[in-house]
Amino acid sequence: MRKRPFFQYKTGAKESIEKLADVFGELKGFEESKDLYGENARKFGNPDLITKAVKDIEAIKITVDNMKALWDHIETCQ
Repeated sequence: MRKRPFFQYKTGAKESIEKLADVFGELKGFEESKDLYGENARKFGNPDLITKAVKDIEAIKITVDNMKALWDHIETCQ
């Protein structure tokens, strides 16, 4: 995640905000997959198999939300 261009200031606010929008789309896909896999894990009696994935997705969402707020602020300041 940290290798994405929106972690670099030289990328600029406009491009970074666009890239972050793409990441929000990716996260939506991950959440849909997580729901499907979670349902299958529950069916087979192992709902805790996706616990790490759920925690990772939540951590990524927090990071992306923070980066979005940062780039919005940078854009306002510029």
